[in-house]
Amino acid sequence: MTEVVIRIEGTEQTIANINMYDMKKKRQMLTVVRTTANAVRKEARSTVPVWPSDRKLSSGHPGDLKSSIRAKYYFQGLGAMVLPFKPKGSHRHLVEYGTRQRRTRSGANRGSMKAEPFMQPAKSSQEGSYNAQMERILQNTRDEV
Repeated sequence: MTEVVIRIEGTEQTIANINMYDMKKKRQMLTVVRTTANAVRKEARSTVPVWPSDRKLSSGHPGDLKSSIRAKYYFQGLGAMVLPFKPKGSHRHLVEYGTRQRRTRSGANRGSMKAEPFMQPAKSSQEGSYNAQMERILQNTRDEV
């Protein structure tokens, strides 16, 4: 019986080069995600409504919602979620979407809140830029392969 031995030289270097290529692309994507998340956070903080400091209606402080807007990163930095986090931002949905006329069980009027969106406009303003940058990175990947 004849035995055939095949030796491939340079496999370690080739694998290392492929991994470095992937790391460069990943680093570019991480940069896009981080800069976009920071841009959304800044824009949301600039447009969120803040109660005047002399108006005392609840146990919170003026600017609590604004200071609670942060970015949280997922999937090793390739995904981000920007929103007001609890406990200071627990009323975010009331401000963003508003409320209808509310009454207690006994019939006392609790009023309504008009919607003052601050997260949706911030997300929408950055969405096109984010998609274009990611498309450019991924298009370069397809062209190089």
